[in-house]
Amino acid sequence: MIESMTLDQEPEEKAKTFGQFIQKQREACSLSRLDVARKINVDHQTLWSIENSVRLPFAKQETLLALANVLNVPKESLIQKAISERVKRKKVTNYIKIDVNDLSQTKRQVITMIKMLIIGMS
Repeated sequence: MIESMTLDQEPEEKAKTFGQFIQKQREACSLSRLDVARKINVDHQTLWSIENSVRLPFAKQETLLALANVLNVPKESLIQKAISERVKRKKVTNYIKIDVNDLSQTKRQVITMIKMLIIGMS
């Protein structure tokens, strides 16, 4: 069994982005990108795009939870890392000022993840 890692341990020490962490953890688990993509029900090209910071981290909670399970990392840490990366790259704070009924599904998912993180820290 592969030992669970936190995002403060190897291989993240050298990872500067969410995608780099995912790639290093996937490699540490000896899993191919295709294997992980199939297990979390996404296209392997999508996973490549995230690992290479071409695309933002997953917004769907189910996908992040499945990824945490496959890579054997704490789900709360992975969600926090994904939110942090999304905030840096998309300025989520602007979404919160908008009426929720006017938000796209992606924006609603980001806010839901933030709420989940806040509730989890309480």
